[in-house]
Amino acid sequence: RTALQKQNDTTTMDPCAQCGKPVEGTQRTLVAMGAKWHADCFQCEHCKKKIGTEPFFTREEKPWCDKCNTEAVNATLPTCAACSKLIEDTNYTELVKEGKSYHLACMACVHCNNPIKGKYFTKKGQMYCPTDFDDLFSQPCYACKTKILRSAGNRIKAVRNSHSHDQLDPPPAGP
Repeated sequence: RTALQKQNDTTTMDPCAQCGKPVEGTQRTLVAMGAKWHADCFQCEHCKKKIGTEPFFTREEKPWCDKCNTEAVNATLPTCAACSKLIEDTNYTELVKEGKSYHLACMACVHCNNPIKGKYFTKKGQMYCPTDFDDLFSQPCYACKTKILRSAGNRIKAVRNSHSHDQLDPPPAGP
């Protein structure tokens, strides 16, 4: 916000910052942004509403009313994929691959709805806690028959529709 001074009795011939005509006599005059303005000329650059002595913001060296400035700022903010509200602070996470942003408080497993803190997995744009991801999507190893748990850092090697722990050789080829 920028400081605004109101001057009702000016005797200078300074030009108005908006229209360029002299600011003279007993015209109602405003001093803002280091310049003089006719009261009727001091208006929001976006909506053209007279600002008068209301709070305003400077954007690209032009006055903007509080409402238009707030709307312009909000248009640049991400929207939470879970609650659809604007994310107005820096306390959020962004899933770049999926192109989604979340408030940290809104990050929850799509299966159990528990908050996700720390490690999580995604499948088809949905977030899962490590436990549910392993329970729902882990494949059994062809060699040892145990589930290959991604949450434990195991990597999967998929060959000929069989899955194995990454360090094992693939199953032998069938006839």
